[in-house]
Amino acid sequence: MGNLNFHDIQGNILRGYNFAGGLHYFVKVRDEHSGRALLRDLLPEVTRAVEWTERPVIAVNIALTYSGLEALGVQRTILDSLPSAFREPIRARAPRQLGDDLGDWERKLGTSDTHVLVLLASSEKPRGQPEAPLPARFPQLACASVWLTQRLRAHGADCVYRQDVATLPDQREHFGFADGLGQPAVEGMTNNLPGQGTPDADPAAWRDIKAGEFILGYPDEDGEYAEAASGPAAWLLYDGTYMVYRKLEQDVPRFRELLSRQAEAYARAELNACRLTSPLSSRASFELMAAKLVGRWRDGRALELEPGPDRDKDGDLRTRTSGHIDNNFRYGDDRDGHICPVGAHVRRTNPRDLGPSGHGARRHRIIRRGMPYGPPYRDWDGEGERTKRPDHDERGLIFTCFNADLERQFEVVQGQWSNDGNDFGLGAEQDFLLGGRRTGKMTIEGDPPFFVDRNERMVITRGCQYLLMPGLAALERLSAPPAPVSGLEAIPPQEPAATHGIVDLVLAEMHRNYAHTRPMRRGQHPKAHAVLEADFIVQDVPRDLRFGLFAAERSYRAWIRLSSSHTVPQSDAKPDAQGMAIKVLKVEGEKILPDERGQSTQDFILVNHANFFLRDAVAVADFARAVTPTVSQRDAQLRAFAWFARRGDLRGALTLQRTLATKPPNPLAADYWSQTPYALGDDLAVKYSVRAKGPEIGALRSPPADWDALEEAVQRALAPLDAEYWLEFRIQRQANLLAMPVEDPTVLWNEDISPFRTAAMIRIAHQDFTSQERREFGENLSFTPWHSLWAHRPLGGINRVRREVYQASRHLRHERNGAPVREPGGASASCLPRMMDWIRGCLESTAAQPPVGQAEAEQPAG
Repeated sequence: MGNLNFHDIQGNILRGYNFAGGLHYFVKVRDEHSGRALLRDLLPEVTRAVEWTERPVIAVNIALTYSGLEALGVQRTILDSLPSAFREPIRARAPRQLGDDLGDWERKLGTSDTHVLVLLASSEKPRGQPEAPLPARFPQLACASVWLTQRLRAHGADCVYRQDVATLPDQREHFGFADGLGQPAVEGMTNNLPGQGTPDADPAAWRDIKAGEFILGYPDEDGEYAEAASGPAAWLLYDGTYMVYRKLEQDVPRFRELLSRQAEAYARAELNACRLTSPLSSRASFELMAAKLVGRWRDGRALELEPGPDRDKDGDLRTRTSGHIDNNFRYGDDRDGHICPVGAHVRRTNPRDLGPSGHGARRHRIIRRGMPYGPPYRDWDGEGERTKRPDHDERGLIFTCFNADLERQFEVVQGQWSNDGNDFGLGAEQDFLLGGRRTGKMTIEGDPPFFVDRNERMVITRGCQYLLMPGLAALERLSAPPAPVSGLEAIPPQEPAATHGIVDLVLAEMHRNYAHTRPMRRGQHPKAHAVLEADFIVQDVPRDLRFGLFAAERSYRAWIRLSSSHTVPQSDAKPDAQGMAIKVLKVEGEKILPDERGQSTQDFILVNHANFFLRDAVAVADFARAVTPTVSQRDAQLRAFAWFARRGDLRGALTLQRTLATKPPNPLAADYWSQTPYALGDDLAVKYSVRAKGPEIGALRSPPADWDALEEAVQRALAPLDAEYWLEFRIQRQANLLAMPVEDPTVLWNEDISPFRTAAMIRIAHQDFTSQERREFGENLSFTPWHSLWAHRPLGGINRVRREVYQASRHLRHERNGAPVREPGGASASCLPRMMDWIRGCLESTAAQPPVGQAEAEQPAG
């Protein structure tokens, strides 16, 4: 598999934000329609995994429970194909698989009322003391909370549970340990360090872990794909991951008292066994035992790299965090646990080269994210940290992790490695910190060994939830308004992976063709003959076609781009497929693409041949691999027809030949077709066509070898001051589901069964389109059938491929050309303000300050 699709993967999976504060909203949607509308509202704010040029002030991410997928109306065949660990209610599963006591759980966590989890994370520098209320410490996060609350209310959704989280001083968790240090090195990510991946055969080397262990749709460590990601749910899972959310309450006074009480006894035992050369202070004894229980010193340094025993010479392990955390160590030279105990927390949860399966821990790694909640514990005596008195504040850790297989990864780490010692030769011993039993012990290996006892739990699970964090494309599809026409689509399991492969090939070809030239041109139809201003006049629309843009008579301004298809621009003397892209301006209504939800454009993409030569994404990917790269046009044609010959697809070969063999005298005189189907309203599938209406355009008079003959033909046609050309925009309804399929654009829809009917007229008048300003404007225009109202949503696999390819091509092209991505025509008047615009207005208005605190008080707190 190629590169990770960072534009589709949600940001907090692969990139730890390291933000200081956050809010977690567990949300119940009212019904399918309102739930999908809520997702559409939130989607433009979702943070992607692309590298930042600057950190967002507020990062937003979304995850869904199984009951949430049900509430959103996901098809039963898809739901039934999801893993049983995800489908089973967590309150039934957690006691059996995780050892949880449901009597400890908070009432509102882990219920079927939770449908959506919205995560807000703030990069603000916190103000004031850690004990201060969240609105005072994070004013922009507080405004984001009010914004989200208003969006929930607007869609009839309820926040059933809210959790505040914030970092503690010195990057610690409540027990005082530097946290988040052992993340896996994921293949495809940069800046991976030794010790983060999986041990290689070379004792000194490490290998990055396959992305499929964490991101669905990619090969895992065994070269396989998650089973559900290759079934009917593939579109839903691709570029997504399964998320575990656990609320872990920490009893800090008990932890400190227990360690203080037993640490000095341990230090004396070590001295008596001659493993210490001199007595340790109470402070150093405490730190040594803390390190033995966890496997790291509290500043993050691994025991295997610095056994100690007295590392607290300056008395600052409590607050000091190592500037660079070295994870380049293994346990193979310490099999007996004399340096790092076998039962130490970090060794249990990542046994590295000594995993129980015989393959180390490579099949059981998780990406872990965690944030503390509650105020820091202040009552310590600075020497042995004996508690003076317990307080009554709730504090702990919100543990979240991401993995491709809940059973094989998280449940093995928690249910087997933490709750049972058999895999490590420790009998019934549980993880001293996370073990579910009330009493327990831990063995610190030695001669003789030392046993640390506890008679109360120091970490209590208060709730758990399993969720799916989908990719952006899946979230977009989930958010689509329910419509019968969507039921005409059938997404094959192989399509997401095939689409990803096509994107990789297109981007590689663009890099190859335009590595040293600017501007970087489009990956499809790179040569423009003309970019023309036009009038798009909706009139006399047949009654049964009056939906969306065609619902009412109106004249729109539009831009039309006429182009040829060859990957690298070539002479117009050579035959080639011709394209027409139409961008209608100031079209009111909700658009499909989340990033352009407020834009007011509607695009139509057409080609001068009625049907496409490939059936679906898998065929496109296979064909693209066969013909890319090629050294010449002739080489490409030979490879293409050899590919069709191998498949025995004569019809496809003839369609391609006819498509590429066209040589119109003037692009304004050609007929164009959409080839692929689109929705018209909620119930109809249609195709589009544009046909020249008049006046007649004269024959091409340019020399046959002229590079820009077609541009010159259009220029001559529009040169007279009274020039005026008319084109008919026509619509063909699907009249027979079998004879006029949605998922196979190689099939020509029979006009005898359902003729094209005119729904609009396009007027192109005198203009000069050859100025440098117009050319630059045209190069910066982006066209895609997904610049669209929901009433005209693209249908079928080839259109779904176009969504990904066009967006990736656009991002690369605009980035390389240094041109911002903008749609002409301005934003829709009905568009809601984006979150950051709302936050800025909130902070600038003194009148908006009281509702911030009020909204915080109204939320169900965790």
